Amino acid sequence: MNIYQTIQNRRSIRKFSHKPIPAEVINRLLEGMRLAPSGKNAQPWKFIVVQDSTKRREIADVCVFYTSSGREIRQDWIAEAPAIIIICGDPKNAFVKILEDNRVIVANWDFLEEKQKSGPVQWESGILVDLTIPMDHLSLAALEEGLGGCWVAGLDEERLKKILDIPDDWRAPAVMPVGFPMENPEARRRKPVEEVVCFERFS
Repeated sequence: MNIYQTIQNRRSIRKFSHKPIPAEVINRLLEGMRLAPSGKNAQPWKFIVVQDSTKRREIADVCVFYTSSGREIRQDWIAEAPAIIIICGDPKNAFVKILEDNRVIVANWDFLEEKQKSGPVQWESGILVDLTIPMDHLSLAALEEGLGGCWVAGLDEERLKKILDIPDDWRAPAVMPVGFPMENPEARRRKPVEEVVCFERFS
């Protein structure tokens, strides 16, 4: 399967076989994540693999969110996956973008802290960009291995960090349950190319 076929065939899988994932397959998935690019090559991440059934249930219990109308959405299916891979990262090790005098400065946390001694600074962390890339690698590598997975960002991040002993000042914005799929959902509608692609300028 080439990369374009993999992208076309990827689906969000929420029903999994209880068949365990071989250790060598897990290792290949993690290697695919490890090789992801990051700003300034900082690699500000850790990947946590959870296979213990009790801990998987704990994680599923914090993957609850609410719609704008107040309806609770539970994602208990997460616990049925034989593995959950969590990505977390240290914002202080990620790149920062600083806007100063109509210039964009890409720097590290130490530089930002030094700038802040002189007054307010307009800045943003690159941590969420950095953590997104290896998760996308994971979703495609899983399919290559005959597995399925699903991005899950509707979760209580602070409770998740407590379950996994992730430091308070780190981010843990998403998890991905992974396993052998027990469903083959139809492709969901995507907007046509002409609706999302512009050339030379926004239109």
